[in-house]
Amino acid sequence: MLGLLCLFLVASCVVGVFINEKVPSRVLPVISGKPAQLQNKAAASLVADFDSGQIIAEKNPNQNLAIASTSKLLTAYLVYQAVQQKKLSWQQRIKVTPQIQALSRNSELMNIPLQAGQAYTVKELLDATLLISSNATGILLGDAISGNQRNFADLMNRTTASFGIPSSQYHFYNAVGINNVYLSGQDKIPKALDNDENVASAKALTTIANRLFKKYPKVIKEMQSPELFFPFPASDYAFCGDSVLTRFNKQFPQDAKVFSIVKSGASEAAGSVLLALTNKMPNGHRYIVLTMHASDYTNLWPTWDLTAKTAAQVSRQGSYLSIPKNTQISGAENLYLQKTSPSRIALQNASSINFWTSGKRKQVSANHIAYDRRSANIAKDSILVTRINNLRDFDYLYGQKPVGKLYLKTMRSAVWQLNPFVRYWRWLTH
Repeated sequence: MLGLLCLFLVASCVVGVFINEKVPSRVLPVISGKPAQLQNKAAASLVADFDSGQIIAEKNPNQNLAIASTSKLLTAYLVYQAVQQKKLSWQQRIKVTPQIQALSRNSELMNIPLQAGQAYTVKELLDATLLISSNATGILLGDAISGNQRNFADLMNRTTASFGIPSSQYHFYNAVGINNVYLSGQDKIPKALDNDENVASAKALTTIANRLFKKYPKVIKEMQSPELFFPFPASDYAFCGDSVLTRFNKQFPQDAKVFSIVKSGASEAAGSVLLALTNKMPNGHRYIVLTMHASDYTNLWPTWDLTAKTAAQVSRQGSYLSIPKNTQISGAENLYLQKTSPSRIALQNASSINFWTSGKRKQVSANHIAYDRRSANIAKDSILVTRINNLRDFDYLYGQKPVGKLYLKTMRSAVWQLNPFVRYWRWLTH
């Protein structure tokens, strides 16, 4: 009797091994997402897909460099955030202080001359800051949010950290990217050198821009304005000037105007910097393109020209793999619940997949789907989760969700009648 019992237990174990043996995953050849390495005269460059945040091409993406007026993109983010949080309103008027008046009349800086005691709306100040890169208006906005530039710089640094950007890849001293020497009083950062100015890596700055454009898309339309009309209160006069985008587009023939918005920066330390968002390119995608330190700060044209050429070049490289939501998955029709009970269930993609690859292979493979062996029933529209296992060297802007998980949905239900050995094993092991 004891011998029969032992034999039965051994047989049970053998059955269990076969029932619960995992189905091996099939791994296809590697799909490389390694960013193209840009060979240009810029100190740093980066191209990222606007929708996914995937980095498509790069040069020195992690090197800290002065960013000059492109700092104003983060200031714009914080202004929009303050309005959203009802700390400011677009029609709220901010009064000019004598300190801001003096800054606005510094001939070394890009500015609209402001008059102490006059007040301007938040919208007017932000338009001037973004469209023609006025510095005093940006400082005034930062002071309105935080009281002074010391506090606002702290807010800029904390906000950048919240984007997941390493602290080694940025440091902000003021709202607009000017040298510390131009500020006075509580706006001047203590213990900072006079020539200190905002710095960031290409990856950090592109991440900031992407956050602004994604969270507050209205800013894209505002930055597309062809000119700035800035009225002076209690006066018949107004400032009227071309926006940076208009000045940029005047340099290119009509068929070469690839950018929907641009933000430039220039200083002795930064040279010339340009961050641009493209229109939809021939491949159907939009890109954020950043070029840093590609020419002297007194001559922006080489940087602008290089940025346009980089966008065109990168859009022709590599290829995209796109699997729309609800696409039936080829090769996934065999869903193995148990080694002894293979089921054939049609699966479809429960969420869209879209990524750029530097190679030509376009087939993805995924790990086998883990399934609770205590159950043999699957309902229609069940979501099964696995992971793509043949992607390598993909990189994304900070805080962006990388491609990897694969969500599959069953297209019909299935029920299996279990044989006595399976029922016994499940009773024995659970």
